[in-house]
Amino acid sequence: MALARITARSHAAWAQAKSENDTALFLPLLSEVVDLSRQKAAAIAQGTDMTPYDALFREYEPDGRVADVAAMFDELRPALVDLRAAVLQAAPAPELRGVFTREKQLALTNEIAGIFGYDLTRGRIDVALHPFSTGGGNDVRITTRFDDERPFDSLYSTIHEVGHATYEQNIDAAYNFTILGQGTSLGVHESQSRIYENQLARSREFCGWLFGRMRDLFGDIGVTNEFDFYRAVNAVSRGFIRTEAI
Repeated sequence: MALARITARSHAAWAQAKSENDTALFLPLLSEVVDLSRQKAAAIAQGTDMTPYDALFREYEPDGRVADVAAMFDELRPALVDLRAAVLQAAPAPELRGVFTREKQLALTNEIAGIFGYDLTRGRIDVALHPFSTGGGNDVRITTRFDDERPFDSLYSTIHEVGHATYEQNIDAAYNFTILGQGTSLGVHESQSRIYENQLARSREFCGWLFGRMRDLFGDIGVTNEFDFYRAVNAVSRGFIRTEAI
């Protein structure tokens, strides 16, 4: 009960802190959430061979073990760190320039969602502070957000959430309202959204199509050819915003 109450209060505080760019408004409540989450983890792990983090991890990845994930990351990390360093040393990618109105971005996100298989007769796209997907069966909804100067934030957040949503929409209807009527785990869910967002939507082929559609809708976007647009879509930079990470 305490954790439910504090997380509900925290969301409102986070939204205010975000709008006012004032972390101090959120940190005290975040500290309470962390403390209660530690208590919850210890209670679940008590009397088992799980670590407290294992106990929380299994809420998202059934039967998962932190040690297994850590071993996988340890193997992947050196090559990925070297790759990032090489990319950051390369010439900077072109940047889009212009004003990308919310109305036209919304039209484009709806079009792209349909192209990727999202069934709007069983879902909808709304606006929120943070993109997310929710629901299942015949009611799977997603949200996105808009920035008049950064259209990729909206487009690729939408595509990411469409990956989640189409996974849910394509679960066999015979499993609706049963324990099998939802995604099997967060890991599998995230694999679908990242395949849509990065392997499909950042490909040369899709970027070539998107370049034409954005020029049709917005006119001059500051990039004049498909290859530079592809580079702009796949630009890498340091930052703290997870939803903007490639």
